[in-house]
This record gives sequence, C-alpha cells and structure tokens, in this order.
Amino acid sequence: MNFDALLAHPLSSLSIALVLGAFIGLQFQKHSEEKHFHPFAGLRTCMAITVLGFLVAFLEQFNSSLPLIISGFFLILILLSYFQSVWQDGRPGATTELSLVILFIVGILVGYGRVNIPIIITILLSIIATAREQLYQFSSRFSKFEIIETVKFAIIIFMILPLLPDRTIDPWNLINPRTTWLLVILISGISFAGYMASKFIGKHKSILLSGFIGGLVSSTAVTTTMSIQNKKQPRLVDPYTLAILLASLMMYIRVLFEVFVVNRALLDTLLIPIGGMLLTSTCFGLYYFYQSTRNHQPKLEKELDISTPLALAPAIKFSLFFIAILALIRVADLYWGDKGIYLTALFSGLADVDAISISLSNLSAEGSIQAELAVRAITYAVISNTLVKLVYIHLFGSKVLRNKVLLGFSTTSLVGLALSFAI
Repeated sequence: MNFDALLAHPLSSLSIALVLGAFIGLQFQKHSEEKHFHPFAGLRTCMAITVLGFLVAFLEQFNSSLPLIISGFFLILILLSYFQSVWQDGRPGATTELSLVILFIVGILVGYGRVNIPIIITILLSIIATAREQLYQFSSRFSKFEIIETVKFAIIIFMILPLLPDRTIDPWNLINPRTTWLLVILISGISFAGYMASKFIGKHKSILLSGFIGGLVSSTAVTTTMSIQNKKQPRLVDPYTLAILLASLMMYIRVLFEVFVVNRALLDTLLIPIGGMLLTSTCFGLYYFYQSTRNHQPKLEKELDISTPLALAPAIKFSLFFIAILALIRVADLYWGDKGIYLTALFSGLADVDAISISLSNLSAEGSIQAELAVRAITYAVISNTLVKLVYIHLFGSKVLRNKVLLGFSTTSLVGLALSFAI
C-alpha cells in the first residue's frame, strides 16, 4: 500500500482535518464543563472549522474567488464573536478566537495535502490550551519590577554588547571591552538563569540548576555568584557547596570535550588525571547532595533573596579581577616564553582553562610538544583553575563555605596531581 498516495486522497485529508478539529474541540468542551459556562467553540464547532478550512483549499481548484469569500466570512464571524465577548462579558482575552483562526489555517493546510505541520501546530495549540492555568500562575509570579529587570538584561545583551570593540584598547593588549562585557553578561546570566529556574522548580533546586548551567560556560563565575548568595545566607552552605562542586565538575567535562574535538589522540591519556578529578568531584557532590536533601532546609525559600536577578556590581568586580589575572599571565609569558609551559599553564588556568587546553592540544597534534607534556600542563591548568576559586570564596563567601569547598577542591587537585605523575 502506498501510504503517501493514501494521505493525498481528499477523503483521507478530510478525515485528518476532522480528527484535528475534534482533538482541540474536546479540550475546549472539557474546559467549559469544568468552569460551568457555555463555550463559543466546542467539539462540533472546532470540527466544523477545520472542515471549512479544508473546503477552502479544496474549492480553490474550481473557483479562486470562492475561498476568499469563505475566509472573509469566517474572519468576520470571529471578530463579531470577540466584540460580543468584550461587550457583554467584559472578557478582553482573544485566546479562543485566535485558536479558532489557527484551526481554520490547520484545515487549509490539510486540504493542500500537508500533514506533518498541521499535526505539530495542533499539538502545540493543545499544550497551550491545556496549560492555561499553569501559564496564568507562572505569569502572576512576576512583579512589574521583575519585568523591568528582565528588560535590563535584554538591553545588556542586545544593545550594549554590539557597540563595544572586539579588540584590546590598552598598550599592553590586555583589556578587550567586548570580552570584559561578556563576563558581565555571564555573571548576570547565571543569576538570571537561577532566578528563572526558581519560578519553575523552586528556589532550592534552582541553586543546583544554576551550578549546572553556569558550569557549562564558566565554573569561576558560578563560584563568585554562589559565594555572594551564601554571604547573604551563611546558614545555607550545603546547596551552595554542591552548586560550586557541580560547576567545577562540568568544567572537567568541558575540558575533556575540547580536547576530544581538537586532538582526539590526546584524550585517552588525559582521561587518567582529569577523569580521576572528575570521579573525586562526583563523590563529594553526591555527599553534599545527600546532606542537602537530608537536612531539608525549609528557610531557603523565605530567606534567599532572588528578587534582583541581575547582579551587575559583583560581575564587574569579577571582570576587574579577571583583567588582573591576565596581566600576571602576560608577565609570566614574557619572562619564560615557550620554555615555561608548565608555569604558563598554571597562570593561564587562573583566568581561563579553555584557551590553554585548546592551545596545548593543538600543539601536541602538530607534534610541537610531547603528548605527556601537554597532558600534564592541561592538568596543572585545571588544578590552578580549581584552586583559584578558593580566592573568590574567601572574598565573597562565608568561612564555612570556604572550608567545605576547600576539602573537596584540595582532595580533587591532589588526585589530579598524583595521577599526572603516573603518566
């Protein structure tokens, strides 16, 4: 049986239009029964609308003007329905009317032999119709101030960033305004991601989600943000500790992926030290996850201040610290050059582990340096990047958080260092 030919038959298309209309109509009918009101569009109306759309497409082959007349008549009916609902019931919403117009278009598409797109549109329309209460509840959680903060975030991303030059502007070739502002966006984005996540799944879990999301981009930025939040809530330690460890764990995975892309032959050897660090960090993460879930810290939702999702001040402070680290890297490279690969890796890891990992992987692939040297240098950069986070925690976080993260980071770094000598 030719399935495509069967779908192309007008009766098959008409059946599909009826089914899609009935699918939406049942939901409208069920919603009206639950709310105890007479719906403008129920099961029969939705089925009739998709059939009408099908007829518009089908009749076009016989008369090009008749489909336009039918479509215009249908749109007039929809407009009259909307104005009646506003005039009599005081209901300004137009969700039902727009849904019916979409159903009409779905019927037209089916009439033209399109099946996949109308089905997808119907499913999306069904999701929107079914989740109306959840969408109302979600939107009600946002205050006017929070919406303004969201607009500020969009301004930072889309308006200021394109205006900044993507080049260094100082005599020492250190300060790149675009790169620096990207760091500001990064810090703000982590706070904003945690804030948005808290609207969906709760503030306690959103801390962990922020650690995961931020770790994919910058584990150092996560450490700074979580330390600042912990300073405001010093009794909440385990969730922030877990978020920082989770971000670092994602950093190890990111380094392995970068090496896999640039120099796949180096990955097997690098898996020894970095894999050991990954496993150790996972063990600590599981322990603190158990601690955070066992203790059930109920004051988190009440005491955690997430009303302002864009933490620009600490983000700028982090960017200035980043520039200072870049200056130290430049000095080390100037005095030791290529012979100081280990030292350069250590200093580079203080600010960014990605650039040094990719550079060393590429040099090893070209044969400029030995694979063992590249693996050790990448490991030292990762260890350096891991330990430098303790400085951020000391500056911005609580003493208890620093001690807990110190135990996890120092153990993880020692494992990586020991395994690097085993290569």
